[in-house]
Amino acid sequence: MRKSQRLKSIENLAEEKERAAAKNLGISLNIVAERENKLAELELYRTEYSQRFQSTNNTATSAYHFHDFRNFLHRLDLVIEEQKKLILFGEQDVAAKQRVWQICRTKAQALDKVVTRLETEEIMQETRQEQKELDERSSRMQQFITEKT
Repeated sequence: MRKSQRLKSIENLAEEKERAAAKNLGISLNIVAERENKLAELELYRTEYSQRFQSTNNTATSAYHFHDFRNFLHRLDLVIEEQKKLILFGEQDVAAKQRVWQICRTKAQALDKVVTRLETEEIMQETRQEQKELDERSSRMQQFITEKT
């Protein structure tokens, strides 16, 4: 088995690792996007709820309703802050997985270059060997012709 063929199997493993790292990165990116969408929904809901309360606040509102409104907004603010933390953790996860993917990609590209270089060298070596054999046959043929005459 040629050296390039042995390295080709290692290159294939490196490419598989790169694809797996890219898949993990994609999953993390999707999770962050989902969390950002959820945050946008929560913030929109908070704004709408607050506006609705303020528009109905012009009419007589009991202290109980006002207290209930304030408590609900407080809980909603806590949920929004938690969602922001989840996004931050997700972004950190994305950054880590992106570094892993870049390392895997660099290794796969380096192995690809080595395999390509080895294949080129092997082809050139085969070509030189074939040329040498042709030259030897030609030389023997010339000798044979010279000896016959």
